[in-house]
Amino acid sequence: AAPYVNEDVPALKLAWLNERFSPDLLPYQQVLVDDLLELVQQQQEMIDESLTDTEHTFMVMLCQMELERVRYVIQSYLRVRLWKIQRYHKLIVEDPKWQLLLSSGEMQFVAKFNRAVEAHMSVNFLDHMPQGFGGFTDKLNGVSMVRQPNLDQPVFIRSLRDIDQFQIDDDDKNDTEDLHTGDIYVLPYRPIRGLLKKGHVELI
Repeated sequence: AAPYVNEDVPALKLAWLNERFSPDLLPYQQVLVDDLLELVQQQQEMIDESLTDTEHTFMVMLCQMELERVRYVIQSYLRVRLWKIQRYHKLIVEDPKWQLLLSSGEMQFVAKFNRAVEAHMSVNFLDHMPQGFGGFTDKLNGVSMVRQPNLDQPVFIRSLRDIDQFQIDDDDKNDTEDLHTGDIYVLPYRPIRGLLKKGHVELI
């Protein structure tokens, strides 16, 4: 029989790297995170029960190291999302589409974080501004002051399947690229967002 491999770990690692290298916030991987957290808890309980088994000390040590690796992936995934949530907190609280990308815990966090930032800014800065410039969402010369992700920044991608004549520029039908499985490309993030969502490419 083939050895059992938990596919949730590489799947969350892929989600972590995609989240890390994408300029915007990706959908929260609720099922993956919940399943792995439950797995970690179960495995840790089994390891703790085996600590008195001196005959299998080395195996217990290997299991503990693997468990720490899984914990690292989970923590790294949550940490990079938290950084983005703090960076784009105002955009998130104002745009329902962004809110759909967050977990319930992340929504509670961003609401508290946004209130704290607004209170701090009001006391130390905005209350001293001229009338008409004291808002958090004011525009300056027609440009929103709410921080936005740069969707046109270049990213490294690895194609996970063959894609013929992928259109890079919506305004230029001749600007296409043939993507081949396993090959690496540098492309603007905006046009490959759909491919990333479908799992046709990964960010590296």
